[in-house]
Amino acid sequence: MLCYSVPRYCRQALLTAAIFLLSVITVKAQEIPDYAATMPSFPGGEDALHKFMNDSLRYPSFGASQLWIKHTVYIQFVVDENGHLSDFIRISKPQEPQAGQTEEQIAWMDEEAIRMVRSMPVWNPAQQDGKTVKIRYSLPVRFYSGLRPNSQPASYPGGESALARFMSSRLRYPRKAQQDKLSATVLVSMHISEVGKLSDVKSLQPQGNGFDEAACDLVNKMPDWIPATIDGKNAASNYFLTIRFHTQ
Repeated sequence: MLCYSVPRYCRQALLTAAIFLLSVITVKAQEIPDYAATMPSFPGGEDALHKFMNDSLRYPSFGASQLWIKHTVYIQFVVDENGHLSDFIRISKPQEPQAGQTEEQIAWMDEEAIRMVRSMPVWNPAQQDGKTVKIRYSLPVRFYSGLRPNSQPASYPGGESALARFMSSRLRYPRKAQQDKLSATVLVSMHISEVGKLSDVKSLQPQGNGFDEAACDLVNKMPDWIPATIDGKNAASNYFLTIRFHTQ
């Protein structure tokens, strides 16, 4: 019987190639898209989601003088093919403490946001080409302190559906990025004055390739918003929008 001996350097090369192939397969398996034809949704829709968040979110102790937005956390998680949530991480940039607010309170709110999202029920999964698919999703969790029953956040005239229609009709895809079939999700913050004027529009996590400019340009073209109110009086506030760019 013939017996062949494989040189040591050949064995090493084969091992290296096998490890490389396994690494490529692993990376491919871990890639989870953040867009589908039908995005995942909370059972009952946006109103049910907002009610769940308002009822479930707990607050640290704040000073009595703090009356409006104190902290916003973006939580990213995976919604699998059955609607189960996993892989929760905080993706928003750290924010400077406001007057009377400590770093410990901010850290507490970051952890509380993740706890609240973890406690959510099973979602309606995303769908693509008639099949349920796994999706990576980002959700803003906003903390308010000292809110009274007659206090309201700022809103787009006509509500969420009108805002969605405006964004869908006015969003302009960066030409080069579209040609290269690039996608991005841009988190935009803006200041809304007591009379509903928008200012200080900026991307919180720059994506490059013209996406940030296109997202900010979209927001700058918006009409005046309905301002926030506290105790029946108009109040300035900050607002955050998620703007997605995806090729079809």
